[in-house]
Amino acid sequence: MKLCKPLLAVAGATVLLSALVSSASATNFSISNQQLRSQFREVRFSGLFGVTSCRLTLEGSLHSSTIAKVISSLIGYITTVLLGGCTTGTATVLDETLPWHVRYANFVGALPNITRIDTYVINAEFRVRTPEGFNCLSRSTPERPAQGFYNRNTTSRRLVNVFLGGTIDTTCGFSGSLASDNGPVLLLLGGRLIFVRLI
Repeated sequence: MKLCKPLLAVAGATVLLSALVSSASATNFSISNQQLRSQFREVRFSGLFGVTSCRLTLEGSLHSSTIAKVISSLIGYITTVLLGGCTTGTATVLDETLPWHVRYANFVGALPNITRIDTYVINAEFRVRTPEGFNCLSRSTPERPAQGFYNRNTTSRRLVNVFLGGTIDTTCGFSGSLASDNGPVLLLLGGRLIFVRLI
C-alpha cells in the first residue's frame, strides 16, 4: 500500500504533464469551415480629416482548414467587400484591389484557452469623403495594415465575432484609424457557426 500511493501520484502527474505538453506544443489551428462572412453595423475611419462611418460586409476564404501559428503567413483572402449606408461621410471600395490578403498575426490567451486570433489585412484600398470636405484615398500596407481581431469562446471553441482596427496612411497627409463594432463570424452560405480548435 505504501508503494501504491507514490506510484498513483507519479502516474497522475505524468498524465497531467502529457496533457500540458500536448497543449503547449499545439502548432496549428483547425477551422471547421474555410468560407467566412462578417457583417458590421458600423465601421469608422477617423483622423484629423474627420470621420466616415458606414455599414460593411466582408466575405472571404481561408487557404486551408489548418492554420499554422506563423507570424505574417498568408492564410486567406477577402474576396468581396460590400459597403452599406453611411451615417457620416461616404466611402468607396476599390474593387480592383481585391482580393485583399489576410495574414496571421498572433493569438491572445494561454494555450489551450485561446480567447482571440489576430490577423493583418494587406492591400485594402478605399476612398473616404468626410463631411468636412476631405477626399482621402487609403491603402493598408505591411507596415500599416488593417487588422481583424477574432474573438473565440474557450468553452464551445466557436469564433464568436470579429472587430476591425489599425492605423492606415492616406493621401490627405494624415493617418486614419480604423475601428468597428463586433460583427458575427458565420459560414458564407447557410449562416452556420465557425469553430476553431488546436491541433
